[in-house]
Amino acid sequence: MHLLRVQVPEFRALKNVDIEFEKDFIPKVFPLGSQNGGGKSTLLQLIFVLLHCSSHPDRLPFLNNLLAQVSIPEGESHKVLAKMDIWDGEKVVSMEFLCCNDTFLESLKSNGTATIGDISFASPFREKPLTEKQSQTSGKISQSTNEMNNLKVITEMTEVQKSDIMGKKTLLEEQLKLLNAELEVTKQEISVVRSMVESLMEFLRVEKLHYITGSSNAEKQPLLCRIVGMEVSETKSFLSKLADKIFLAAPSTQVYLFLSPDNRKLLFKAGTVDNYGTALKESKTKLPGFFTYNITSTEVITKSFIVARDQDFAERVNTGRYSGDHYQQVLNEMKQLLATGKKILPQLNPKDNTVEGVRFTTEDGTELYPENLSHGELKRLGICVWSRKIENAIVLMDEVENAFHPDWQYQIVLDLTEWGPTNQYILATHSYELCRALTPAHVKDLEPKLLPVR
Repeated sequence: MHLLRVQVPEFRALKNVDIEFEKDFIPKVFPLGSQNGGGKSTLLQLIFVLLHCSSHPDRLPFLNNLLAQVSIPEGESHKVLAKMDIWDGEKVVSMEFLCCNDTFLESLKSNGTATIGDISFASPFREKPLTEKQSQTSGKISQSTNEMNNLKVITEMTEVQKSDIMGKKTLLEEQLKLLNAELEVTKQEISVVRSMVESLMEFLRVEKLHYITGSSNAEKQPLLCRIVGMEVSETKSFLSKLADKIFLAAPSTQVYLFLSPDNRKLLFKAGTVDNYGTALKESKTKLPGFFTYNITSTEVITKSFIVARDQDFAERVNTGRYSGDHYQQVLNEMKQLLATGKKILPQLNPKDNTVEGVRFTTEDGTELYPENLSHGELKRLGICVWSRKIENAIVLMDEVENAFHPDWQYQIVLDLTEWGPTNQYILATHSYELCRALTPAHVKDLEPKLLPVR
């Protein structure tokens, strides 16, 4: 996958953005520069969320959080959020993401391309409360039925007790009659709403528009996607395929627009920064393409040793030969990424010899702790392990140069092309050293542009 072009008419700080990322450029690394406030981080997050979340229902809340910040101008029927051209390895796929309201439907109907009755973007949101009501009513019916079945007249009862039992049965029968009538009405309402939803989706299908979701105002302005020359069924499939090929890496102290407003505020309140970290960690369990440069975590490094161990074991089982090549390769790669005189080794659990972490030593065997390593060393290790698992993907990286010596800022371009040679990298940066590792044509600018070096 390769992002060829992105256009954003207006979103937060982004205005009239139109950037091309040439497919034939080598290496496929594109620094994205601007002064502070130019919207680099916003652009990366917008691309990531639209492409990574649009085809997965469990990721839609993150998309909704971002889209809650979008509003259609008064008097307009829709707003184009972004246009993107993607090279999928065989052809150019042009897609458009737009937020719309019911006026947009009216304008399409007036074109005469489809003849559908009254339809509204509110239709999909009417079914959920009705199904909840249906469930509640069914529960009441079940409860009342059980109560009535438990009411029994026995010989030893007095006439007063028997009369009381029969009275309760009569009340329960009347109650059941009303509840069943209510249930039938609700079922009919659900049937009508589902018919309206089917009409809406059919109308959009004719217009080659794929319905995704919306913001907190989803009932009024959902997000749609149109892919030129592609049927809606193909659009769904392509978005699903693309979602697995889009990645975002950024600092753990970044403000992420796809988190809820309450979680975003945690970063700025005294005593709640750790809670923000927890929110980020939870989001990463649902967004597999999301990675943060966490200087205190060695989880990805530990996992690389586990994978190497498993590969060596599989080789032993399949061939009868144990070389330990995968494990040794990981050791060698990690050593090259550390400062001179330092080594990294897996940390074993003394009870069962499972890999539970990593440890660092000097060449002479002196034990080091992760806090003895620099921020830059740990960050470089983490990026290496993470990026080696990604192939043929669009990788968006924000502030990758932070904590790197100028030599490493220059080197990171070469590192990325070695660690993930089939990937495209778009790097939001302020680093001139990083940009110097590439041709001027590789460097893309957002307004206000970076000042030239004097």
